[in-house]
Amino acid sequence: MFLDYVYNSIVGKFGFERSHAVALRHLALHFGVDALLKDITELILLDFRRTSFQKNYYNHAILFNDEKLLQGFRLQHSHSEALLAVAPGIYSALSERPEVFLKEDNGVLSSWRHIIKHTCDSPYDAFFTLKNAENFPHITVTGAGLDQVNGIYNLFGESNGVGAYTNGICIIEKGEGSEVWVLMVGYCDGFADLYRNDSDTDYPPSTGWTAFNTKYSPAPIIISKKAE
Repeated sequence: MFLDYVYNSIVGKFGFERSHAVALRHLALHFGVDALLKDITELILLDFRRTSFQKNYYNHAILFNDEKLLQGFRLQHSHSEALLAVAPGIYSALSERPEVFLKEDNGVLSSWRHIIKHTCDSPYDAFFTLKNAENFPHITVTGAGLDQVNGIYNLFGESNGVGAYTNGICIIEKGEGSEVWVLMVGYCDGFADLYRNDSDTDYPPSTGWTAFNTKYSPAPIIISKKAE
């Protein structure tokens, strides 16, 4: 994996695995491979937000005597706790009145982006994203009645075996155990649904979306190379 990255960084990235992540960082430090050091550190810190992986990463950092990574874990954990404390209020504002706060940029959205970037657990998965970027290309959402719903959505993890997408504010994912796609404002275990599409496809459908509330109309159109 280390040699794959050194000789072809693109191929090497697709080989990243959680079980080897801290060891790869150790090798990058030892051999002075700065690009790998940056990439793998960012991935570790991004993935560290998920509580199910924290203990494993933390133990590996201790094993390799990686004091800087340990310090980063502690700082990020402290930062996340502070954001989590204010998250419910901001999420409540967005979920109860999306037609107000999703119409333009404002302080609520600015805070929301920061929370989503640093704290939310599921379904964020940096390693899934790296390995499946070509299979689940970025998509573009246009025409939605809520302005901030529109824009480019990047793959950021998986939901029920297929790609999940976000524009940093909203999420598009396939519902569990149902033939439906949903575009929502989400936060960890809480979600406010905005639009839906009753379709059992592997990629977000282009058309056929409907609004959960007429205040969010019109529903969006999605442009994707693999839309079905």
